[in-house]
Amino acid sequence: MTNQKQRLETLELRRPGFAETPVQTMLLDLLITLHRWNLRIPRTACCEYHAAVRSLSEVQQCLLEAGCKSMDEGSEIGERQCVQCPECFALNVNAEDLNNFRCELCGCDATALQEQGSYMSLASQGHVIRSASI
Repeated sequence: MTNQKQRLETLELRRPGFAETPVQTMLLDLLITLHRWNLRIPRTACCEYHAAVRSLSEVQQCLLEAGCKSMDEGSEIGERQCVQCPECFALNVNAEDLNNFRCELCGCDATALQEQGSYMSLASQGHVIRSASI
């Protein structure tokens, strides 16, 4: 067994009642966020994209220096019921009607997934895990 596989098997999901959010979905979410930032681009930067990506290390350092807290503390997701997109598996704040759900990240119009007792219950409901494409 590889070290990475062993490491993944010992980690718990933040919200165990939902499927794990794929890296492709996290990348899409970060890219959308980066597009909202008006950054200083060094003259030496090869391009705006890589300059923006390099700015993430400064942001990450600020976040790491902050005190420990719940990820739901002070967020909309923590204050309201959370649902998951069946297409990209991003967590979303619950719409009033789960059948008229629209994902805030990928725009998927489908019935939102509600938090279950375990990941296997999602699979037993016929939900297929797909990677989001960016």
